[in-house]
Amino acid sequence: MDPIRLLIFLIVIVGAILFFARVKDPSLRARFLKRAGMAVMGLLGGFLGLFIVGETLTDPGGWKAVGLIAIWLVPLAALAAIAWLKPMWGVPILTALTAAAVALIAWRAFDERIRDLEDRIGPFTTVAIFAVAVATTALGHKRTRTAGIMLLAIGAAPFLFWGLVDAGDGLSLGTVYMVVGSPMVVTGTLYVLSDVVARRARPPGTEEPGPYRLGKAA
Repeated sequence: MDPIRLLIFLIVIVGAILFFARVKDPSLRARFLKRAGMAVMGLLGGFLGLFIVGETLTDPGGWKAVGLIAIWLVPLAALAAIAWLKPMWGVPILTALTAAAVALIAWRAFDERIRDLEDRIGPFTTVAIFAVAVATTALGHKRTRTAGIMLLAIGAAPFLFWGLVDAGDGLSLGTVYMVVGSPMVVTGTLYVLSDVVARRARPPGTEEPGPYRLGKAA
């Protein structure tokens, strides 16, 4: 990271801390934490999405590249729309996909055959995990705590599984998983903190059915 970008990053962090310290209203604090989490994954999602599209258009390129991009982009858009607009549907779907993503990370860590397959056709596991994480971030709009827990599970899995095995020739992709997983951990943590802070803004004795909804107040 060059000095100018580092300075901008530090200014943003300091400004966010000062803003959070000055705001006393729990609902505003919760909203700030949730939007900060969305921003972290939004930046990652935008960068990684453009990188994947660019690499695919370069190799293999042509109409085959368009088809490969559509394979993950169309489901991602559909999942994100469901999570944002219909969270009651999104929760069970993304819960199952989160479990599948964690299982895929474990499989990738312990089974050399899937690593060999990725060498031939590309890092499809990374793309799949990325798609689930972006859709889960959208779920945080209405199901903040639930989405936060899911993102923590997906983001922490690479650190857990790649720490238990000898990375060997898979070290480079394991490092990629950890780099990609770090923002998921950050966003998941911010979502859970947002939920905790938002609970303080709720009138005492009120309960909400199902996974906790941050609601309009956050």
